[in-house]
Amino acid sequence: MDVFIKKFRKFKFQFISALLCLSFFSGCTTLDLTLPIADLESPQHQGRLTGFGVEYTGASGQSIQLTPDASLRPIASATAKHNIENIFITKPGINVYVLNRLTFTAGLIESKSPFLKMKVSLLSGYREDGEAGRWHASLGTEVSYQRAEKSGSQNGIGGASGFPWSGKSDLLNGKVGLSIGYQVWKRFTPFIGYNYQQFQTYGSINQTAAGSDPGGQFSYQPEIGRINTVGIGLDWKPSPTFYIMPQVLYYHLKWYDKDISDVGGSLKICFVPVQ
Repeated sequence: MDVFIKKFRKFKFQFISALLCLSFFSGCTTLDLTLPIADLESPQHQGRLTGFGVEYTGASGQSIQLTPDASLRPIASATAKHNIENIFITKPGINVYVLNRLTFTAGLIESKSPFLKMKVSLLSGYREDGEAGRWHASLGTEVSYQRAEKSGSQNGIGGASGFPWSGKSDLLNGKVGLSIGYQVWKRFTPFIGYNYQQFQTYGSINQTAAGSDPGGQFSYQPEIGRINTVGIGLDWKPSPTFYIMPQVLYYHLKWYDKDISDVGGSLKICFVPVQ
């Protein structure tokens, strides 16, 4: 009987500890934003004279937090720290090919952030079978937008404590880049490139008055971040309708007090149906 009581007390302690941990973590409510680290464009025209295709990209990104917990009171305590964290993102898109040299792309980053791209092939247009010994170059631009919105009540050890709040955060992102490559073999084109990327974050938190707590409002002033990226890649065309493009990137990011240099990368697969 004594053994049973000891085990029950041990289980009770572990169960209560687990509830406390769960309550603590459930009290942290963020308004995270997803920032892609802009990848390089292929220096070749990966498409037809005119028509359409699809692409799918897996790449490095950053999760941005304007505040670690929007439910904290007073609001001033929610503005003390801004966090970023490395993440993996996906970017499916639909391509439209125009005038032998232009590619327009539209899609969603992580199924929530719309983006638009345009690429201009500078030295060569569409070729059914590329020839070794040719130089290629392209100029690319991209813009994207994301909004994160959440609301709830401040949570504590005893559960919801009746402090309603709502918040939103926004991200505007854009890049311009140049890629240059030399077609060493018929289906392989190694290349190098550079991207300049600039993004802007802003948002607001509204905490409703409850009981003796007066609540309040707070707006994050627009903050501009910058990323400079250099990288190397390979344009591999295993068949006339498929392109596979791995690349390795080195980037430098500055945003608020964050000043980070890191290595990332991406893998893009393009499919161009026969048209």
